[in-house]
Parts: sequence; C-alpha cells; structure tokens
Amino acid sequence: MDSASTSDILDRHLKSFAEHNVDSVVADYSSDAVLFVPAGPLNGPAAIRSFFETLILEFAKPGDATKMR
Repeated sequence: MDSASTSDILDRHLKSFAEHNVDSVVADYSSDAVLFVPAGPLNGPAAIRSFFETLILEFAKPGDATKMR
C-alpha cells in the first residue's frame, strides 16, 4: 500500500503529465478506478490510458504551455 499523501500523488501525477509519461500517469490509478470526464466515466486503467494518451498528444504539440517555462 502506498503511504504517500494526496499532495505527493498529485505532484507525481502532474510531473508525469508534464513529462508526457503516460505509463507514470496511469500508474496513479487502481484497477477499479473511474475517471469522470465530460464525455462520461472512464472505467479502469485501459480507458484512462487512452484518455491521457490523447490529452498528452494534444499538449505535446508545438506551443503548448508546458514548453513555455
């Protein structure tokens, strides 16, 4: 069991997203996780992975905010 705080997990999750690391982002979700997005709930890591792959591809495009630091 991970004893990390909510803040630690959020920091890791955001860092992984900024690094475009889908594997690390998805590792924050359990096998029974449900992520609620505007299109409806995503059930489990496979559906969540697909969502973040698409989102990270969008943010990885030239001119995204993560490259403006």
